[in-house]
Amino acid sequence: MDLPKYKLAQQSIEPRVAYQLVQDEMLDEGNARLNLATFCQTYMEPEAVKLMSQTLEKMRLINRNIQEQLKLKTVAST
Repeated sequence: MDLPKYKLAQQSIEPRVAYQLVQDEMLDEGNARLNLATFCQTYMEPEAVKLMSQTLEKMRLINRNIQEQLKLKTVAST
């Protein structure tokens, strides 16, 4: 299938074909191990992963509390 790269095609294509084309293009986008431009760490010890998953909800609560405090300060200053 010959599709223009920088403009819209003149004819439409099947939705499943469009989906597959986008999927193929994005296949390695979110995979840091395949992205040579990233300097992110791609491996963590299992214990680190476990700690992160166990503390995630606590971090969400902390962020909610901070957001509430900021809202109160913003409302009080107006």
